[in-house]
Parts: sequence; C-alpha cells; structure tokens
Amino acid sequence: FEDELSVYATLRGPFFALTDEVLFAFKQSAPGRSLHPLRPWQKETLEEPQFQDVVTALGVLKDLHFKRNERPVAATLHEFLEATRAHAGVAFWRAGAQALANVLQLAEVSRRHERRSTSFREVVESLQEEADEGEAPDAPLVEQGLERVRMMTVHAAKGLEFPVVILAEPTANA
Repeated sequence: FEDELSVYATLRGPFFALTDEVLFAFKQSAPGRSLHPLRPWQKETLEEPQFQDVVTALGVLKDLHFKRNERPVAATLHEFLEATRAHAGVAFWRAGAQALANVLQLAEVSRRHERRSTSFREVVESLQEEADEGEAPDAPLVEQGLERVRMMTVHAAKGLEFPVVILAEPTANA
C-alpha cells in the first residue's frame, strides 16, 4: 500500500474499473488526500455520491489487507473476486474463459506455495518469481471437452493430444 501508483493501478484496472476522472477528483477533493486504503478520510467527502465507488473499493482493499495473514491466500483471492464480482466480469473479457481459468488456477497454485511460506508476502513473492521465470502455464479451459478449433503455440501444446493438428507458418510465402 505504500506505493500509491500500485493502488491507483488496482483501482483503475479491470476489477474495480474506476475512471481516471473519478480517481483524480477524489484525490483533489481534499488537501493531502491519497489513494491509500489505510489512511482516514474526511467524513463529508466520503458521503459525496461521485466518490462512493472509490471509498467502497478502498474499503475492500483495507479489509483484505487486515485479514491477509489470518487465512490462506486462496481465501483472500476468492474474497477479492467476490467483492469485485470478477467471476462474471472476467468472463466477458476477450479470451474471458481462459482468463477466468487462469485466475482460479492462481488460487490453487497459491495453496501449494502456502505450504512452504509463512506469510502472505512470501506467497505473493514466490508466485511472482514463478511467473517471471515463465513456470506458470495457462490453466486448462473449463470447456476442454468441446469440439472446436484451438490456436496455441507449439510450446503450449506440448504434451497434449489432438485428433487433428495443423502447423501454420505465418512468414511463409503464399
């Protein structure tokens, strides 16, 4: 939370989807106000209708922050998804089914890391290291049994079996 830009990115990102205009107005509405979930706000600005979504989002982050070391990381992630109604929202993204499968896989992978780590921060750092090293594969899609065309790299297809495989060379002459 000490990095206000990260908090801003979280609020502006796809889960809370607050606009630049609202976030800027919130920050400018009171001298010294920051987008820090743990800092108190003046009551009169909290009651302004245009800032209710910002206050709610910061409240969600504050609650999750205080509970993060009292329960598994997966439980914190699931509460975040519930609070932001992300299960429904992510499904509408481009490649939403894959995105949702990846988000849910993150909760499962975090359980594995919790066995080796003692704190929320350690689990998050180990997940980040795994992602940076490219060790985190895409989750299998929920609708795996459906007949359809799947486009993937040879690396992603490694170990999978398909009845028909077409290898395309996009740089080849027609």
